[in-house]
Amino acid sequence: MLDTHELSRRPGTSRTHTATVQAPADLGTAVIGIPEGSDLELDLRLEAVMEGVLVSGTVRGTVQGECSRCLDPISYETVVDVTELFAYPDKAAASAEAGDDEVQDEESVLEDDLADLEPPLRDSVVTALPFQPLCREDCPGLCSECGARLADDPGHHHDVVDPRWSALQSMLESTSVSDETKES
Repeated sequence: MLDTHELSRRPGTSRTHTATVQAPADLGTAVIGIPEGSDLELDLRLEAVMEGVLVSGTVRGTVQGECSRCLDPISYETVVDVTELFAYPDKAAASAEAGDDEVQDEESVLEDDLADLEPPLRDSVVTALPFQPLCREDCPGLCSECGARLADDPGHHHDVVDPRWSALQSMLESTSVSDETKES
């Protein structure tokens, strides 16, 4: 929760806010995300506007996960932009009565001059994460036949017999075929 009381509902007033907070749970997907309890560095600007308080800035954290091709662990620093308008409760109520759909989400309404930053942080961070994270752009992944890491053995392959020729292959490998038949 972020206290916006200092802005005193005077449009045009602003202040900056920097803090290090603990990451909430589920800040990512099953494959990649920012682990719960790790540090998130917030660098925010709070501006009073007619409708409420506009919070904008960046959040920095360490992303951890695994490569979607080779399953190796990956970790990197990310910086994500965050922008959210937290409406004053009376403005939100007036908009709802007027039928304005602009402010209907309860997450974007100030409660006792406090702004709940978790939902906008979650929305910004999770949507910035890669859908299929890679350890490197040209990651070859794993062998679909045996699961071997293709980066360790670039020449790795399996001799696959075309099933249409399997009957002929079995004839050549059969011990019942004499050497004379093979030669002819």
